[in-house]
Amino acid sequence: MKKTSSSILAVILLIAAGVFIFYKYYYIPRVTRAAAAIRKSVDGFVTIKILVDPLLIISKKEEGIYDLTARMPMRFDNASLKSAITEMLSKIEGASVTFNEVNTEKVQSLAATIESPYSVICRLRFVKSSKPKIAVILDDWGYHNNGLGYLSSITLPFTIAVLPGLRYTKEAAETAYKNKKGIMLHLPMQPEKKVPLEKITVMAGMNRDKIVEIVDTLVSEVPHYTGVNNHMGSLVTADKTAISTVLEVLKDRNYFFIDSLTTPKTVAYKTARDMGMRWGKRDVFIDNQKESSYNEKQINELKSVARKKGWAIGIGHDDPVTLSTLARMMPEIESEGFEFVYVAELLQ
Repeated sequence: MKKTSSSILAVILLIAAGVFIFYKYYYIPRVTRAAAAIRKSVDGFVTIKILVDPLLIISKKEEGIYDLTARMPMRFDNASLKSAITEMLSKIEGASVTFNEVNTEKVQSLAATIESPYSVICRLRFVKSSKPKIAVILDDWGYHNNGLGYLSSITLPFTIAVLPGLRYTKEAAETAYKNKKGIMLHLPMQPEKKVPLEKITVMAGMNRDKIVEIVDTLVSEVPHYTGVNNHMGSLVTADKTAISTVLEVLKDRNYFFIDSLTTPKTVAYKTARDMGMRWGKRDVFIDNQKESSYNEKQINELKSVARKKGWAIGIGHDDPVTLSTLARMMPEIESEGFEFVYVAELLQ
């Protein structure tokens, strides 16, 4: 009897040891690897392909279940976002998703719960209001530091475009980053008119290798940026060969492009669109005249465009009149039912 009991106990211990070894050295590593693969794919897809700019993230928790809440870009609605997420997950073995969506007159939201065969891995939530949206880009940061205080005193979102290689280039970008403002590289390009140029400027007629060298040099000089727009550049943005080369370099690095529309002959935004880049284009210039009354008129024009089509992109400059006018008008405009957003939210 004792021998039988000992044999049974030995078998039980052997089975328990086998289960322990299986669980520790096979099941847990497999579950961990599957979860890590799904998390990595989801994070990369959401950050690069959907949001483009991390400033659209409202909250994010990476410990335990990956949990992210973000603003839904204008180019998506619930149906297209569901389709994009489902297509992405179809390429990941073992991943599945369930959706919960809300559609009302005031808000649209989509929640996605992503699972492996073993557990919940990610929870994603995307939210978009129905308010008309306005994105403001202010060009030419880096020449001086006079406007840096507005990066903290204006608390509503806007985006700065920073020129590379200037005395205050890095300080402008770092201050904007600290105060949660969007950051773009303001890439110097040759204009039609003969005017003084930046030290390094993309010129029409340059060969491909030289353009690639210049863009590669300049893109490393501004920290934290996620997109690019043209500084001057009316000649280059109208040159399909030159602008195609510039955009190819930017696309390879996952940057978006905003066409400032410095010439009616531009082919830049159409080329970016045809290349499958994230792109946008300017609707209104805010400050062609350095007068507050003119700025006010142009900002009201920006409101009219946003009211008509749901969103609008305005471009101004790092100028004291422009900044003071925006500081005064932006809260008033939001109280009228508009919403200021980062330009990344309005990309096509």
